[in-house]
Amino acid sequence: MNKIGFSTGILHSSSLKEKEKIKLFKKLNCTAIELGFGRTEELEGIVFDFVIKEDLKSFNYVSIHAPWDLNYGNNSESEKVIGILKEINSRTKLDGIVIHPHKIKDYSVLEKSGLPILIENMSLKICYKSEPKFFNDIKRKFGFNFVLDIQHAYDDDPSMNLARELKDAMGDRLAELHISGNSPTNAHFPTYKSHNREIISSFISECKGIPRILEGYDRKSGSKDLPEEYSFIKNIN
Repeated sequence: MNKIGFSTGILHSSSLKEKEKIKLFKKLNCTAIELGFGRTEELEGIVFDFVIKEDLKSFNYVSIHAPWDLNYGNNSESEKVIGILKEINSRTKLDGIVIHPHKIKDYSVLEKSGLPILIENMSLKICYKSEPKFFNDIKRKFGFNFVLDIQHAYDDDPSMNLARELKDAMGDRLAELHISGNSPTNAHFPTYKSHNREIISSFISECKGIPRILEGYDRKSGSKDLPEEYSFIKNIN
């Protein structure tokens, strides 16, 4: 059975608290969840806001998208965030912690943390460190696993050849998929109603058994899209 669910980050513009977002995804019977935090203060808040283990125990896969408001390396900001992540991991064992590669200045700091770090491909327009060669190099040097963001790869190469090259480079360390489609105005749009849903769906079917985290969101329709998006992705075999 595929592990499928949403990132709480898609609801960052809503008034919902993290607990309420989790409750919403529970009602959809999601089996996976990613807690998404853009800023360190958001991550810091959840440690004190709820007993994490109790809120997340119904999910079979739990990851965190670490903040991207800092550069990870030998600095006090990183030390603080890593400390918070360790505290969360001690309360509920995390399956992965997603970090953008262009925000990592010293990979050894993350490796020494002992945390289950996942490196995500970005669009090459944002980060050159998203070529297949980069992930092959990381595999040789470190023990990190990876996240393949399908829409990021599509954004660079709509033929999906790049996505397949990234999948091959990540190999058996591919631990999570980020899934969304696009629209003329939104690069992370609900897949079920996106312009590129057929080619995205086809690629998802090539990644069997990999946990699926859904990142598509349409501000006009808000959370009303969530049940249909979940059902659409769940039925891709």
